[in-house]
Amino acid sequence: MLHIASTGQESKALDSKPDIRGSEFYWVAFYELGTCRSFGMGVGPIPYTAKLEYVRNYGLDDDEELEFMYIMNYLDNVFVKKVNDHGK
Repeated sequence: MLHIASTGQESKALDSKPDIRGSEFYWVAFYELGTCRSFGMGVGPIPYTAKLEYVRNYGLDDDEELEFMYIMNYLDNVFVKKVNDHGK
């Protein structure tokens, strides 16, 4: 069972989720890239150019770039949907 740190309760729903520990690079990148978003009637996605610059600044190879873009796009899509749905 996985435990939710803030409540100390167990959650069966989280048992099927991927283990993201050790993925600090991606979480830090997502946090830092979030500052590049546009805001208007809602929260916009992280621009592709910002993600590409991040990849180049860290010298990721082609395979790492594909993985990075996939993970950032996934996280960003979930985040934008949640935030914009919450504001309705």
